[in-house]
Amino acid sequence: MINNAILKVLDVSVDHGNRRVVDSISFDVLRNKILLVLGHNGAGKTTLVRSIFGLHPIAAGEVQYNDKPITNRSTEENVKNGFSFVPQGHGVFRSLTVEENLMLGTTHVSEQKKIRERLETVRELFPILSERRAQKAGTMSGGQQQMLAIGIALMQGPDLLVLDEPTIGLAPRLVNQVVESVVKIKETLGLSVVIVEQNIQASLPVADGVVILKTGRKVYDGAPAPLADHNKLMEYF
Repeated sequence: MINNAILKVLDVSVDHGNRRVVDSISFDVLRNKILLVLGHNGAGKTTLVRSIFGLHPIAAGEVQYNDKPITNRSTEENVKNGFSFVPQGHGVFRSLTVEENLMLGTTHVSEQKKIRERLETVRELFPILSERRAQKAGTMSGGQQQMLAIGIALMQGPDLLVLDEPTIGLAPRLVNQVVESVVKIKETLGLSVVIVEQNIQASLPVADGVVILKTGRKVYDGAPAPLADHNKLMEYF
């Protein structure tokens, strides 16, 4: 049987000082699927994904990417091997232009043909980034900056993309645009995507699978359909 998981999180625990903030969490991220990670503030969502990506040490457990262990591997190695992460707060360089920001995603890419192809792909996915290529990133709207942050990650050529609360602070119209763009990325590029969110209403309809965290522990891991029942959903919050 072919293993369809691009990423496996196996009993991962993470500490802050003497306090365990993520406790023995396991789940799989399937290829060409969107996994939604839900939970209130303080549930451990951001700490978990930052640790998986190598931004915070894992105290126990293992992370596997394409069936190879990557626990506590450096972020640079993860990016080189097709694992990209977009942090909260857009993650753009405000004083640089749109084009200059996008080029920052190619620092480990030596082939100019690949860079040109990826740039064309990003421009097709986000036409606004082509229109505003010479504009300073800091003068763009929050939604446009979020699209730029995702564009930078796509320039890295990932197979797995993790987005940490991509809709935070955005107006409802922009929330829908960002969520729709993630679906388009998955379908167009065949990527696997993890979305960490609090905005359940916008993100649940596009998810293929859902993991819910509560005070550092996993309380749900399954299909999104049962969670469409508000009463059922609230059982996990």
